[in-house]
Amino acid sequence: MTLDMPGADLPGAAAPTITDVIPAALAAIDPTLPGASAKAARALGIEAGAGQILLILVDGFGYELMMDHLGHTPTLRSVRTDIRSIHTIVPSTTSAAITAFGTGARPGATNMVGFSVAYGDGLMNLLAMEGGPAPAQWQPVPTYFERLGAQGVDCAVVSPARFAGSGLTGAAL
Repeated sequence: MTLDMPGADLPGAAAPTITDVIPAALAAIDPTLPGASAKAARALGIEAGAGQILLILVDGFGYELMMDHLGHTPTLRSVRTDIRSIHTIVPSTTSAAITAFGTGARPGATNMVGFSVAYGDGLMNLLAMEGGPAPAQWQPVPTYFERLGAQGVDCAVVSPARFAGSGLTGAAL
């Protein structure tokens, strides 16, 4: 069975996705780091030998929209030849995609399968992680940052202060 959607940018089975970004970056720094993938680095065109990596994840801002508006982002415009288009996961909700990015696992493995899910007699909001168990109880897959931290590797997430300690931050990063 083949899915035919004229004009759609559909990934092939081997195409890199959002789950490959951190493994590729880790391989560029040190291929022995937990989660590092030389295969992902090759697929994304990332060369080995980086002393450090800065990943910029902009939620809700796809490749085409970003490229069409580089005039508003001088820093990204200055590295436009290094910007790569990759595919997200399904569903492509914030909670599912950011958790896939931070764990390397698909939504079915992380339980982050949409915006909200039925839980008990109500709904659990997966963005705020409200209406259900704590993030660590709901989302069972260790994040890359947790795995790296356990090995003594320094990592940092830079985001607005209101997200520090939030449910999604705990589940995804």
